Amino acid sequence: MLKKVVDFFKAPIFPEDEEKTRRAHALNALQLNMGSAVLVLGTMGVLFIFAEKLVTSTILVVGFLITLIGIFMNRRGQVQASGIFMLGFLWVMTVVMATISGGIRSLDIIFFVSGTAIAGIVLGARGALFYAGWSLLTGLGFIMVGNAGFEFPQLLPFHPSRHGSFFLLILFSQ
Repeated sequence: MLKKVVDFFKAPIFPEDEEKTRRAHALNALQLNMGSAVLVLGTMGVLFIFAEKLVTSTILVVGFLITLIGIFMNRRGQVQASGIFMLGFLWVMTVVMATISGGIRSLDIIFFVSGTAIAGIVLGARGALFYAGWSLLTGLGFIMVGNAGFEFPQLLPFHPSRHGSFFLLILFSQ
């Protein structure tokens, strides 16, 4: 049983394609870091930091499940699809978190930078450029909506004392 669990978390090897193996190893490391950060730091955040427990718990559970699905896809040889799946979730999570915590002024916007770095590692330069461009357009959308008079809710406000734990979550999820 323990061997199956350990094997599930090992990076896959594709002897016929060295580049695919390299990307699968990088993606596996990123997924394990993201899953661990969500599980450990996210749980600590829900227990001790964030006031809105239901929303943050839901986001963390979904994030952990998405990470497990991505690991499974990566192991099956769907490396690029797994990377796109992970980046898609990261983008959606960033948009949702920014929307419920103040829009463009939210600290959650920094996850766009993390996503761009991950896109570069997993999908190469073109993937990073696409993700960065898409993130910039999304940020521009937040600015335009805010300038049009929409007031973004503050369900997950960040107080100065909570910034450190947030940045630890970002650091360890990369």
